[in-house]
Amino acid sequence: MVAVAAAITSLGIFISDQLPKPRDVEFASFEYADEIPGHTRISDVMASVRELEPGEYAEYTGSTASDAEELYEATVHFTVERTRTYVLSVKLEDAEGRVFRTGFPQCNAEVLSQPVDCTSIFILPEGSLGAATFEVEVENLAGDGFHEQPVPMSKEIHSDVEVSL
Repeated sequence: MVAVAAAITSLGIFISDQLPKPRDVEFASFEYADEIPGHTRISDVMASVRELEPGEYAEYTGSTASDAEELYEATVHFTVERTRTYVLSVKLEDAEGRVFRTGFPQCNAEVLSQPVDCTSIFILPEGSLGAATFEVEVENLAGDGFHEQPVPMSKEIHSDVEVSL
């Protein structure tokens, strides 16, 4: 009888370990390819890349070029069309799953529901060049700019982009 109870308990623990953690599910993003219907759409995602000059390395690494892996400036151009105004938060994920963030994109003057051209600049190591995923986080924070909190079940729009010289 004790062996049966131990087996059932072990099975229960095993099953429990296979289930996602409630907190992970709550804060997981809904992921969309190129568009959230009726809300936001990104298109014309293209990247241009330039190698950083040795004198520019200290700004990003705190060291000279001889001490660091070669760095590249990837400029991602994209068009966004959205039905509401919110802060655009972008990131770039390389083929190995490494995520690179940057400041807010620079966009032309925007008229809601009309396409607007934007640009984001990322600094990447040489190993991150190649196929990548450009991601726009949609309304993923709530707050007044000072007391911001992650929003449960936020949204992300993904678009493939080639980041190469």
